[in-house]
Amino acid sequence: MRQATVYIDRNALQYNLNRVKQLAANSKIVSMVKANAYGHGIKDCLAALNASDAFGVACLQEGLEIRELGFQQPVTLIEGVFSEDEMPIAIEQKFECVIHHQQQFEWLIKYKQKYIAQDLKVWV
Repeated sequence: MRQATVYIDRNALQYNLNRVKQLAANSKIVSMVKANAYGHGIKDCLAALNASDAFGVACLQEGLEIRELGFQQPVTLIEGVFSEDEMPIAIEQKFECVIHHQQQFEWLIKYKQKYIAQDLKVWV
């Protein structure tokens, strides 16, 4: 079996992002960087996509990695949280959460009461 190799051209990635921003001038751009930027290396991709308005990830750990790398843009957890223990962390980090099922909603209500002063965006 032949090994595949992918090279990310940061300049091309930045160009593409800027082009999208031009074409959708009044829109916010959420760059999806889940799964280590789809296997292309999140650190390099984030550096090229730093003009994004927000980032989308699949899970809490990916969002925390973005914060550890120093990026402060909004982060959307597109799968929401996977356990009750993750909800307070997501709220503290001000991550936006997509709610997919009743249990996630119940965790949100439970912990939102404790963090009532926090600004939290939720996608349903």
